[in-house]
Amino acid sequence: MTYQQLGEHTMSIFKNMFSSADKCVASIITGLILIFVPIWIPITAVGALILLDALYGYKVSKKCGHPKIESHKAWKTLWKVRDAGVAITSASIIDQLIITSVNIHAVEIVAGMIALVEFWSLLESFCELYPKWKIWKILKKVIKAKGEKYLDISLDKDLPDDSNNSKDS
Repeated sequence: MTYQQLGEHTMSIFKNMFSSADKCVASIITGLILIFVPIWIPITAVGALILLDALYGYKVSKKCGHPKIESHKAWKTLWKVRDAGVAITSASIIDQLIITSVNIHAVEIVAGMIALVEFWSLLESFCELYPKWKIWKILKKVIKAKGEKYLDISLDKDLPDDSNNSKDS
């Protein structure tokens, strides 16, 4: 097979693929699906954590005397899920298509950071809902200590440990 024959076969593939609008749309949809296949699990997991945080945030709000779900807060939660999906997708595109010489694990970093923020918020909600359960306070202290150790900074100003708080006694 010569070089010209190889080109003829390639051109017939492209000609066949773009010969009708249906095939063109199917090709575009398939390409978009292939972008999301490797990252649907992190997007789903982070989305679930965001929705759980919103649910428990509502429970805390209800406990504090605000029984209604406000429309703009529900929409903010949905936009938060959307933005997390966009961030994870962007990290995947950077990881797979832009920085190809080094595996920087951008999806794991971005999804992990979002998940940790949502997990921290869940712990705060659990502390508020179940003040007699000491496990939430212990987890907060452990996470704070690990963060201070690995980041080599003091988190006292940003993350009080609530150890001297008398309302939980």
